[in-house]
This record gives sequence, structure tokens and C-alpha cells, in this order.
Amino acid sequence: MNKKQIQHWAQIAQFFIHISTTPCEVLLQSVGSNAKILEVWSKGEPTYQKDKPLPFFSNTILEGSKERSFDQFFVDTSLTPTKKAVTLLIREENKLIGLFSIIQDYSAYQEAASSLLSLVNLSQLLEEKPTAITTGAKETTNLISDIIQEVLLELQLESHRKYNKKQKLAIISKLKERGVFHTKGGVSEASKLLEIPEPSMYRYLSSLS
Repeated sequence: MNKKQIQHWAQIAQFFIHISTTPCEVLLQSVGSNAKILEVWSKGEPTYQKDKPLPFFSNTILEGSKERSFDQFFVDTSLTPTKKAVTLLIREENKLIGLFSIIQDYSAYQEAASSLLSLVNLSQLLEEKPTAITTGAKETTNLISDIIQEVLLELQLESHRKYNKKQKLAIISKLKERGVFHTKGGVSEASKLLEIPEPSMYRYLSSLS
């Protein structure tokens, strides 16, 4: 994407951040051999960083983008139980040149609903349910694995190595923020992938409460 194109999408991103009433992030991403996050705008604590590799949901979209010859929106509700991403494929003369993603946290709405239901003793209706992609063990494992890789990149840690206590706490804290432990089987899967015993995972989570 050239400078003019980036400025155009920057104006749209800044407007969206300005009018948003909930925590959100907007990502502008390049594609092709130099695929990366070009810019990040955020209302609240950002999850993603400029010049980092594309997030897993963008890579998933790009895997099937060659079969599509028109601009299209994609909604991914699988980021965490409280976050979803809406991504637009940016094209010029029918050539894919970038991605524009809006990631929104709607946990505030869930908390409000929980408070209202608790007033009439219906809080049991809000029991945690798996997200759309947690219908199969393979999909759950792949999602958690992708999120772990993003967290390790963010913390500048290598995969498949022994982490000290401080590093484990940092990793688990980030995974907690991303909602990994709200998904069905999240603690067990993260434990296997990080090679941290499950009882230890629960102790670390308890210390973060």
C-alpha cells in the first residue's frame, strides 16, 4: 500500500476510534511477501503492535482470498468469548492490497446483562458457553495454539523452551486477557501446549486474581 492509501484508511480508523463507545482496536495490514501490521489504532490497551506479523484471523482470511474477486467483509467471533473482529479486504483494480480489521470488546454489554439478570435471580442463564469454533477439539487446540504464538511474539519469547516463573506469569496473564481460559478446555489445552502442569496453571491463575 502506498502512502496515500494508508492516509485514507487512517482517517477512517481514527473516525471509528473516536465514535466507539467500547474498547476496540483497528488494524491496517499489508499482504503479500511483506505482510505485516502497518498501523494500529486503539481505544484501550492495545493487543497488537505495528510491524508485527499478521494475526491468525487475517492469515485464515488470506488462505481463501484468491477465490474471491470482490471486496468482502468477514466477521470472526472466535478471538475470545468477549471479542470479535470484522475485516474488510482492500482491493485496487481487483488486486488485493491490504486488510482493514476492527476488533471490538463487548464484555461491557455482557457485564451489564449479567447485572440485570442477577437482580431477578436469573444469573444461571449466563453460564459460559463455548464459542462457535469450540465445537471440536481440533479447532479449539488450533485457536489456542495461534493465540499462544501471538502472545510469545508480543513478549519476545521463544517457543518450546523452559520458561521461568516471571515469564510463565506474563504468558498466562496475556492469555487470560485474551479470554483463553474462558473457552471450554482452555486451561487444559494451554497447559499441554506450554508444557506447564495443569495444577501449576491454576496456581498461576489464582495468583493473578
